[in-house]
Amino acid sequence: MSDQLSVLSTNLIKSAGESAGVEISDSAAKLLAQDVEYRIREIAEEARKFMRHSHRDILTTSDINNALRVRNVEPMYGLNSKEEMRFQPVVGQDIYYADDEELSLDDLINIPLPPVPLDVTFTGHWLAIEGIQPAIPQNPSPQEIEILKKQASNDKLLLQQDKSSTNIVQNMLSKELRIYYEKLTESVVSSDKSLQQAVFDSLKQDPGIHQLVPYFVKFIIENVTKNRKNLQVLWSVMKMIGSLLENTHIYMEPYLHQLMPSILTCVVTKHIGEKASEDHWALRDYAASLVALICTQFGSAYHTLQPRVSKTLLHAIMDPGKPFTTSYGAIIGLSLLGDEVIKVLILPIIKPFSARIENEIKSGSKPSKIEEAKRCQNALLKTCRKLIIQEYNDYLKSGNSSESYKNYLIDKYGYMGEPFYEMITESNQTE
Repeated sequence: MSDQLSVLSTNLIKSAGESAGVEISDSAAKLLAQDVEYRIREIAEEARKFMRHSHRDILTTSDINNALRVRNVEPMYGLNSKEEMRFQPVVGQDIYYADDEELSLDDLINIPLPPVPLDVTFTGHWLAIEGIQPAIPQNPSPQEIEILKKQASNDKLLLQQDKSSTNIVQNMLSKELRIYYEKLTESVVSSDKSLQQAVFDSLKQDPGIHQLVPYFVKFIIENVTKNRKNLQVLWSVMKMIGSLLENTHIYMEPYLHQLMPSILTCVVTKHIGEKASEDHWALRDYAASLVALICTQFGSAYHTLQPRVSKTLLHAIMDPGKPFTTSYGAIIGLSLLGDEVIKVLILPIIKPFSARIENEIKSGSKPSKIEEAKRCQNALLKTCRKLIIQEYNDYLKSGNSSESYKNYLIDKYGYMGEPFYEMITESNQTE
């Protein structure tokens, strides 16, 4: 290709080489001119593609830069503008220049400053805490909520939404969680002890079951209500509660008001199990330990929790119409709440309650009833042992004789005075 067919002259190539400190021969300058022209045409064609796809008729510097990026060439910095650049020719010469508008420095100085942009800031607020929306400015007020409710759909639509709410909640669980819940609830009520133990271990340690806790609570409540004659199921759901309380990864506070009635049912209910010969006493002991555990863990957050539980259990002992099975569970429940509870609540009621025990034992009624009365008697002995021995030591320090202490116990505790004295005698012999 001759030099005349190229837009770029060899002199331009030589001048560019000299500016870079390179001397270029005529033959090399011709070849370079042809190659440079080819590259420029290639970039121009790519830039025209960007212009057409942008639905424009004017080629801009941004099109050129985009074409350079496509060819892996560094873009032209400082010339990327979306505005159309107008060039004016110099009179008498083949030179063009950008026709920039002349600006007065006085005008620039007197222009009012733009407002200072605000700094980017972030803030957060609680949309809801455990399902309760806090009354803060970021959340809608109760009046606004009422207005939104009035603007809701008609009663028929609301009724349909209520009917489908269960399905909506179920759909919020992932498939894996639903399968886990189904397998776990089936295993809990099964007769396979090893499988049950694996379930309890999972509930104690698994950090990813918090979403299932409401469903577990519902499952526990339903089984306690429907299976009071099934001792095995009651044992399983009580151990399930114990495992959930031991899991440090889940938050059990919102569900205490639902779980406590079920636990107290297993403590003070009249009949547990299908037959009276079944060992329901151990279940009452374990359920009472769960009540004490809840009071210990959450008593500082809920100051009325232990007083309300104590009042319920005390009423179960004081009511003469309650059976001894109920009184037994109440005694065990109060005994696990601490020595102060025993001293303030149990010791003052032993004398009237022991009269009921005496009447039942001496009445010659059914053997099962007598056994229940003796269970309560043994529970009182075990519960009050520490405080009675302490009371005995204080009695002797006051200058009284050990022989007179028996009459003191009988006078203070009625029928239980003699068993208390025998307990102290055995303790002294052991020591």
